[in-house]
Amino acid sequence: MAEKVKVYEEQTKKGLPIWAWLIPLLVLLALAIWFFTRNRHETTTAATPVTDQTKPDTGAGTQAAAAWTAASIADTIRSKGRVGFGDKDVHFSTGSATLAGDSQAVLDQTAQALQSNTDWKMRIVGHTDSVGSSAANNQLAGQRATSVMQYLVSHGVDQSRLSVDAKGASDPVSSNTTDTGRAENRRVELIKR
Repeated sequence: MAEKVKVYEEQTKKGLPIWAWLIPLLVLLALAIWFFTRNRHETTTAATPVTDQTKPDTGAGTQAAAAWTAASIADTIRSKGRVGFGDKDVHFSTGSATLAGDSQAVLDQTAQALQSNTDWKMRIVGHTDSVGSSAANNQLAGQRATSVMQYLVSHGVDQSRLSVDAKGASDPVSSNTTDTGRAENRRVELIKR
């Protein structure tokens, strides 16, 4: 019994085992590395929502949201073979494929234009900005294009005339280094097939 007490006393005199101070030190080191290497612009962007003033609508084949009519959409498709709706026209909740309520006006006009031109077959292409992984952006772009297709189908456009494609961040129209550029890259295009 005396030997057990002696062994216990020797172990307590040695101090803390190495793992007791090494683990917290490694955790602190990992936090310091994360803090100093993270993309600070990306984290501030996520915390600060992009306002309409930072979402210009200057992509190819786009107009101001209020200017879209069924006739202007049809004219754009006839002349350019495509129409692009920027983040101001057709937009979604952040990181989501859920259409925002104010996107309905443009999509209603689009459905009307497509119903008036029943010989057109359209490919709906979703685009994202470069925030996030490539795989996640491609998946989100496809989901957003599908949401637009489902909206058009629910408003009388024959689904057999529509197909969906996802470009993710692979086909930007502007730089992804600014809020304005990222807003321009978040878009949905309808391309005549």
